[in-house]
Amino acid sequence: MQAVLNPSEIIFFRLAAQSIGSPALRSAAAVVSHLGAMQAQDFPMTKWAIGIRSAGLTESAVNAAIARGDIIRTHALRPTWHILANADVDWLLKLTAPRIMVTIRSRHKQLGLDEKLITQCKRVIEKDLLTAESGTRAQLITALKKAKITLAAECYSHILLRCELDRLICSGPVQGSDTAYALYAQRIRKTEDLPRDEALARLALRYFTGHGPATLEDFIWWSGLKISEARQALAAAGNNLKKITAKENTWYLSKETGKSAIAKGVLLLPAFDEYIIGYADRSAVLPPGLAKNVISNNGIFRAVILHHGQVCGLWKKEVRKEQLTVIPDLRSGGNAELKKQLNTAAAALAHFYGLPLAKR
Repeated sequence: MQAVLNPSEIIFFRLAAQSIGSPALRSAAAVVSHLGAMQAQDFPMTKWAIGIRSAGLTESAVNAAIARGDIIRTHALRPTWHILANADVDWLLKLTAPRIMVTIRSRHKQLGLDEKLITQCKRVIEKDLLTAESGTRAQLITALKKAKITLAAECYSHILLRCELDRLICSGPVQGSDTAYALYAQRIRKTEDLPRDEALARLALRYFTGHGPATLEDFIWWSGLKISEARQALAAAGNNLKKITAKENTWYLSKETGKSAIAKGVLLLPAFDEYIIGYADRSAVLPPGLAKNVISNNGIFRAVILHHGQVCGLWKKEVRKEQLTVIPDLRSGGNAELKKQLNTAAAALAHFYGLPLAKR
């Protein structure tokens, strides 16, 4: 298919593909599965990333999905924290974990984490979780220390990462402000031994359905796959995707993706949102002059305000006396219409958290 795809066209399609423009998905698992995976360093913000893509989910509903294990937080791509639908955890980790382990092997060697030590740690963690059913990071580290395994602070993070990649543990119910770990075998409901080529095709189809229009380079960035594997995945999924070529660029998206009608509104996107972080090329939605404000030198992606589908500023939320306030930081002062739309977006955020919006 030959067509012109300018930034505004990309925006209209991506808002629809990401279920931001006119969200109809009714469960947290449906939202997460639609996108394939959602980056989740900032766990509280990840809940809003699900909420804004849903048909009316609140924070309490997302918390309930986490407690039930409908959605799972684990290291899955690149590697970094991601949220996955429970049904997608097993096949996706079997696909991506070997690649991730190759990328961290040299760091493990520097830290002195050999296979013998890792195996000892895994046994202690498994025994502790069989007894307690779930435990926070601090509790698992205490269990290791009681077993006379005392390591440098960074080593514990790598041990837990390896346990996730080996499918020994994954996220459990939230305990206070912490996400606890639970045994993978007790938490994951479905296991699949997909042939690798089928898993690659499924991952590509999920990505381009939930993120399109996007390029092969975008998919390589998001998935962390080798270039050859990403090409294979795209080729296998290609018959189920629409292809748009213009100006020597090729984008792929679901054949079902239409244009969103909400691009003219104002939206409050959370930190590390897939709308920004899910692409190697963010130029369509992130003006060059704002990139350094949105993405820090150490890779922190801040919460952003969208206007006409493009980033126009940053925002923070503040809760005082059980009332929510949105504090905007706009690139320009903003006109009266933009500020009115910003108030509407702030009211949607307050509804998600079950809090009244503070009067300003």
